[in-house]
Amino acid sequence: MSPEPVPRPSISPLVEAAASAGAAPWWGVAVVAGSFLLLGGFLTFLFTRSNEDRKADRERRAMWEADVLERGVELLVAGEKMRDLGLMTLPRGATEAANIVAKRGMATVEAVNTAARRFMLVMPNSLEATFKAYMSWTMLLVLPPFQREGQLHALDEQLKANRELVAALRALRNLPPLNGGAVDHSWIPEAANRSLATLRDEMTREEAERNIGDSGAETSEDGKGAS
Repeated sequence: MSPEPVPRPSISPLVEAAASAGAAPWWGVAVVAGSFLLLGGFLTFLFTRSNEDRKADRERRAMWEADVLERGVELLVAGEKMRDLGLMTLPRGATEAANIVAKRGMATVEAVNTAARRFMLVMPNSLEATFKAYMSWTMLLVLPPFQREGQLHALDEQLKANRELVAALRALRNLPPLNGGAVDHSWIPEAANRSLATLRDEMTREEAERNIGDSGAETSEDGKGAS
């Protein structure tokens, strides 16, 4: 009679125990999914915030550029009035030129100074040298001695400084400088004659108004004396 085989333990319970030990818990999937959800939301927030910051920066720069250009135009317009005053003194003698500047220059100089102060508050540092050159030559237009050669030179340099300032302002909008070419003074005598004619007309009108006022005062005094 042969011996009965000794039963051996089955390995399936060991395999099942090992498999159950390596399996993820039931709540692990939810935790991983929630973590990815939170990470995605955080990254979306950062991306949106970055876009909004860049948009706000672009808007602020656009507003700043518009402000610089507006105040720069005000300065250029005031400088043109100063140049017109310099043209008035061009065909005059030193005494007459000084009288014109003393009579009409203060308001023009104040307008240029006001425009310059407004422009200085917003201009970038890259425009400082151009701005100083423009202001120097613009102010020299109304400073004695009023000699023809000196006035022509000052008008020439002020016009160059004007073009450099215009080119610098255009560069803020990434625009190329204008093709100004060489400075031509052929227009100056005609412009000076027009300015002189305007000045003479205004002086004649003012003289007539003074004469009318003096005549009225004399008539009033004569009436008082007769009474």
